[in-house]
Amino acid sequence: MEGANEDTPLVQPGSKPRKEILDEETDTLAMVPGEGLPEGLPEEKETKSVTLMEDLPNILLLFMCYLLQYTVSATLYETIPLHLMEKKVSPTKMGILTFMRYPFGLKFLVAPLTDIYFSASFGRKKSYVVPSQYFLCLLLIFFGLYVEDLIEKEDVWMITIFGILIKGCTAIQDIALDSWVVTLLHPNNYKWGSTCSFIANIFGNLIGFNFLIHFSNLDFCNRFIYDQPRSEPFITTSSFLMYYAVICILITLLVHFFRTEKSQLDDHNRMDLKTIYRTLFCGPCKNKNVMLFMFFVLTYLWSIAPSRVSIVYRLVRKGLKKERLSEFSLFTIPFTILYAITLPSFAVKLGSEMKLMILTVCGKFIESFYWFWVINSYEDETLLSSELVYYYIGGNLFENLFLCLKDIAFMTFTPRIADLKCTGTFITLMYAISNLGNISAMSFVYFMMAIVHPNTLIIGGWVFGIFYWSIMGKKMLELEDLDRSHFKITDSSQN
Repeated sequence: MEGANEDTPLVQPGSKPRKEILDEETDTLAMVPGEGLPEGLPEEKETKSVTLMEDLPNILLLFMCYLLQYTVSATLYETIPLHLMEKKVSPTKMGILTFMRYPFGLKFLVAPLTDIYFSASFGRKKSYVVPSQYFLCLLLIFFGLYVEDLIEKEDVWMITIFGILIKGCTAIQDIALDSWVVTLLHPNNYKWGSTCSFIANIFGNLIGFNFLIHFSNLDFCNRFIYDQPRSEPFITTSSFLMYYAVICILITLLVHFFRTEKSQLDDHNRMDLKTIYRTLFCGPCKNKNVMLFMFFVLTYLWSIAPSRVSIVYRLVRKGLKKERLSEFSLFTIPFTILYAITLPSFAVKLGSEMKLMILTVCGKFIESFYWFWVINSYEDETLLSSELVYYYIGGNLFENLFLCLKDIAFMTFTPRIADLKCTGTFITLMYAISNLGNISAMSFVYFMMAIVHPNTLIIGGWVFGIFYWSIMGKKMLELEDLDRSHFKITDSSQN
């Protein structure tokens, strides 16, 4: 199954594009961890060598904060939808449920505010991390009180409203955490910020999806947990959210009272708020190369989305238990980690990112044919519980491989072409557009499944893909040959 958080890349790219930005950049608007060093870092960070063990408490703090958001995301994106799928809710209701994913796709609208409005005495990033986590705690408690009834009544609108509020809090927290890395850790240890995010994503899925699915299943608990059969599972979705709210409160109190934020010098070259938003909304419109790239990252997954989105929904409706899906996903975790560790070092070279992206999409097309065959070959529930395990795990291994390669290509190309006057804004905007493309494709497929048979939708996606790539493939290869001077979204007069 897909990762819980769309905005979190599967892997971080190699250091080459990062080095290029460090060598050339002199005026950065907003930093993305790993993409450059902010001018306002305290001077001692540049001269004092800090070992990994000295930074370990800060790394663990980042890990715990990231784990909060990823665990909650796994519950919202995976566990609760699977409960509703087993109740055979309509595709339209599943489409409504995807609305809770949009706060992460729109967080670039809020990001500039976090760099301008904050309490200097409390801490630049703590001003957003702490309040967002306190609100998250309250929302988890209230949601936990009603979630079982909402699932039973199939009230997807209320679930979605709670989900939007919860994901809004985690989106603000994520913005602050990503930029807090540059002052919380020594530059030598920046790579551990992305590592924390990646590992927390895995553990968050294990807790919020795999653990919750199995330990809320009464049969599983009677077989493996209890000495004698009982009538209640070890945990429910409701109690899980309540317990996790308590953990969230403890972590937030730790950050609030026991972690001081290192002061950061004001960046006199930083753009004002009006200039930032003018750059976000007007800058790309002035550059046809940027507009073309934005259109690409918004639409390139649409041709393969029907098979990718419908596979789990259709399998569950055919009788595949959510517990089996959870077991299937466990087998792919070691391979996902292996992909993340090994592929970035040799998968792509600067100047060949779009070639890798096109090869990845070709692989996704083959995967789409594979899933089409799988879903139309298994009508018998008995086979769903036995033979399908091999096909499903194999398909997921290839899916994670293609996702990893796609992330490597995208995260290498985007920093390489970013406008040096607003590197952080440019990268954040492109990541957000990519997330919006992924989420909107998911919403579209669910809503269309209520009107058109999924097989028709999948075949339509193939036809669209052939037409799309016959046009866009050549254009993307042309963009690949351009340097960053062809992707400016700021005027020469902007500081």
